[in-house]
Amino acid sequence: MPIAYVLVFAVILFMLWTTYSQQRRAKKAAAELQRLLKKGDEVLTVGGMFGVIRKIGDDFVILEVESGARVKLLRRGIREILSEEDDDYIDDDFDDEDAEYEEVDEDDESDDDEEDDDEVELEEVAGPGEDLGGGNDPTAPTAPTPPDGR
Repeated sequence: MPIAYVLVFAVILFMLWTTYSQQRRAKKAAAELQRLLKKGDEVLTVGGMFGVIRKIGDDFVILEVESGARVKLLRRGIREILSEEDDDYIDDDFDDEDAEYEEVDEDDESDDDEEDDDEVELEEVAGPGEDLGGGNDPTAPTAPTPPDGR
């Protein structure tokens, strides 16, 4: 019985050591990435945004995205530095006007869609100060009148 306890203890120690070493390697890699950041680097953020570093501070970077907008991010928000080999992420020649879209005819819907009669239509919602032109709709909900009759 004591050998079983030793084996269980050894397995637990091995799992803890493995987890600790993986965390240590990941922390070391993140520190190395932040150390290598420099102005002009093309980077990918953890949020999936591509951009070029324009300014580097102690804890932040100013990132310029394709539209020319500049975004301030924490340094740890940079996921990776893109090199010339990683251009498969970005297609600089992509133009939305040249994109091909598949047209779908409403008549070609599958029979499965016809069975779903419980579909909900989304209504357009007016923003502050906007009128959707509905006029006086008798079915529209109204605000309750105060008890004093005003």
